[in-house]
Amino acid sequence: MAMKTDALAFWEWFKQNQLAYLELDEQSEADKESLLRELLCRLQSYCEALSFEIGGSFHGKKEFIITAEGDSKFFETVHTLIQAAPRLSNWKFIALVPPRGAQFEFGFEDFTLKADDIWFMPLKDRAHPEIVAIKVCTTFYDRLKDLEWLRPAMYKILACILGEKTFALDLHYVDLGALPPLPAKEGMIQITQLPKYIDWKKNLHQAMIALN
Repeated sequence: MAMKTDALAFWEWFKQNQLAYLELDEQSEADKESLLRELLCRLQSYCEALSFEIGGSFHGKKEFIITAEGDSKFFETVHTLIQAAPRLSNWKFIALVPPRGAQFEFGFEDFTLKADDIWFMPLKDRAHPEIVAIKVCTTFYDRLKDLEWLRPAMYKILACILGEKTFALDLHYVDLGALPPLPAKEGMIQITQLPKYIDWKKNLHQAMIALN
């Protein structure tokens, strides 16, 4: 009951302040920062593990995404809060970051990493054949492998392609490596096909369960 009351209190505050967030892009940088800080404070008074993304447009509505930052323990908390959201004509409220597709560019110093530069190799675990394990390879790996931000950046790219829920629940292991000259001949798959591969893997597992 306490969580429901907290959720309603959050949304009541949001309704009273929604106009400022609808006009967020028109605010000064100082005011924008203050508004975002206040929103995060209000949200984390409901649950400290949550964060948000705000912006974009969906059929003329501004998107307000509540995220658990990939921590599946708090997915239900996010859904509970979204279920309590009011119906506001200018807003679309979304639980967990959805798939963003593979149209991205990740720039650093003198190079730009695109989806075309990333491939993956499915890995097998004989003890647990149902899990999804992959080795992600890029042409820039040898230059970047010692940098601390490489793995977090790659996780962010994978979460962008898969969405927060699938990334957290369906992708069990990720290794990183260098891209060979002819990746397709090595049995590798372009990263844009990762969502389809995960769906295939899950369906195959369900079929094997049904046969047994």
